[in-house]
Amino acid sequence: MNNLINSKLIASILVTKFSFFILIVLAYHTLPFSDGSLRANFSYSNETITFLTAFKTWDGQHYHAISESGYLANHMSSAFYPLYPILISLTAPILNDNAVLAGIVISNVASLIAYALLFAFFRKESDEETALWGTLIMLSFPVAFYTNILYSEAIFLLLAASLFWSAANKHWLILFLSALLLPLTRPQGLMLALPFAIYVWHSFNWKLKASLFSPFAITGIFFALGFGLYLSILHWETGNALSGFSAQQHFISGNSLSNLAHPTEWFKRNFIDNDLSIHGFTNSWLDRLFFIFLFFIVIYYRYETKK
Repeated sequence: MNNLINSKLIASILVTKFSFFILIVLAYHTLPFSDGSLRANFSYSNETITFLTAFKTWDGQHYHAISESGYLANHMSSAFYPLYPILISLTAPILNDNAVLAGIVISNVASLIAYALLFAFFRKESDEETALWGTLIMLSFPVAFYTNILYSEAIFLLLAASLFWSAANKHWLILFLSALLLPLTRPQGLMLALPFAIYVWHSFNWKLKASLFSPFAITGIFFALGFGLYLSILHWETGNALSGFSAQQHFISGNSLSNLAHPTEWFKRNFIDNDLSIHGFTNSWLDRLFFIFLFFIVIYYRYETKK
């Protein structure tokens, strides 16, 4: 247990979460709430706006709806994955059937454990100081605030951290469970099998990673089982196992695996045939500059580590 604890890290996490909560309180009481944006996205149950509404805008509205009403055929909410709303529906009865509060509690507890696991994994792979700074940088990442509200990022981060931490420490049951649940959390959950395979290839001896009966080969089976379970849930709820993919057409991003087969079209659509602004919702040149910057940072890092 001591491997998961660092007083500076725990203090930083708690201060960050408390500061974020205070920011939400101040914003709710001092700034106008964009009721139009709330209704334009997806308004579940046409509820009256309250303080808790500030914690479940955009994606949170969909998770709230799924947790209480399940999936509906041909509905945009089918694009969202089931594990988080299932956890909300199981936790809500403990909190006076308040699904929003249940989601907030789940996100904050999950992210707290996730940061602890990340720290433990980083420390095993490097040293105490590197692990601390690496986790603090992760904590300070701007969109880390999603791990405090009604979004699935906290659960995804917890399972991703658990996957690598359990592999590094050879806790096989936790490893298998993480691999099973990741495809139920976000579309990136299944894709995480690839970087995990690369990590295994570089970190473990040939006998352990090559055997058909090794824990890592079995982990791949659990990834597949998790994805099959995801398809089964969507089929049971909507009558169409692929309804989650078809629901992407309701969103401006239009996410699809077919985009990988047409990279030039993707680049043209996002960098050339686009009326860019400083920081628009879908046409920010700042976002694109940071994407290019981080891309070359990764390439440079890989080059330096191979020297």
